[in-house]
Amino acid sequence: MKGAYCRGCGCPLPEHGPPERRCARCRAQPPPLDDVGSLLRYRATGARLVQCLKYENGRYLRPELVRLLAGMEGGAELFAGRVLVPVPLHAVRLRKRGYNQADLLAEAVAMAWPRTRTSSLLERTRATPSQTRLQREERKRNMRGAFVCRRPMPPQDPFVLIDDVLTTGATLAACAEALRAGGARRISAFTLAHG
Repeated sequence: MKGAYCRGCGCPLPEHGPPERRCARCRAQPPPLDDVGSLLRYRATGARLVQCLKYENGRYLRPELVRLLAGMEGGAELFAGRVLVPVPLHAVRLRKRGYNQADLLAEAVAMAWPRTRTSSLLERTRATPSQTRLQREERKRNMRGAFVCRRPMPPQDPFVLIDDVLTTGATLAACAEALRAGGARRISAFTLAHG
């Protein structure tokens, strides 16, 4: 994600935004994430990739995703030596869909950046309604307490949450809070698309 987007929540910044690349809201109340990166904007190709990955059994996209991720600017800084943590689906949704798109994306990241490892540290404890038509504050309330960390973790390990799309950051923030409750100190996030 280039300099026009907040590294804390992913929202657009003014063209000549603050040098630390954080929006006013994140500077006033820092989010639980240290950094947020995305490969594409949620427009045209980015939106189509997310839709295919999420709703069209996107396993066939893996070779293309690996190629795109391997050439990603800033990828080494974001991924090298990190533990990749896919955002989990609730068991009911996972059964219905048959796969978790965040798992597929994490697998592609691990193939593109071999100095990573993937871990299913998080569990989704309740089925949350779709976020699609909710406003920012409603999304935060919707996701509050929806995740737990399955086991304590070494605080020195750096983690990267992996999800398909970043809109308001409510899901990633809720996941980060669960990881921090489990002992994590360094948490970033990566999504296929943002917007």
